[in-house]
Amino acid sequence: MAIKQGLGEFYKSEVKKNITEQELKKYKVRIKNEDGEYEELSAKELKKYLEDMFDGGRTITLADKIMIQDGIVNSQWKRRQELLELLQQIKLGDEAADDYKTEKPA
Repeated sequence: MAIKQGLGEFYKSEVKKNITEQELKKYKVRIKNEDGEYEELSAKELKKYLEDMFDGGRTITLADKIMIQDGIVNSQWKRRQELLELLQQIKLGDEAADDYKTEKPA
C-alpha cells in the first residue's frame, strides 16, 4: 500500500466542512460492531464515523489502519481506498489523489 507521506494530520473540522452526507451515499461500508458482527453504515453514520476518527487529529495512514481494524477489509478494500482518496483530495487537491493507491488483497 502506497500512501503519500507527509500529509500531516486531518481533523474532524475538515470532515465536517468538506464532506457531505450526500457525497457519502455512494459508499456502502460495513464495520464490525462491539459484538463482532458487521453492520452497514448510512451516509449519516459514515460521516459521524469519519468525524469521530479524526477528532483530535490523525494522519490518513493511521485512518487506513483504523478502518482495517474496524473490518473495512477484503471485499471492501476498494471502498476503503475510495474514502482514503477522498480524504487525500481534500488535504492536497484533486491532482494528489492519483498518488494514493491501495493494493487489492490476494
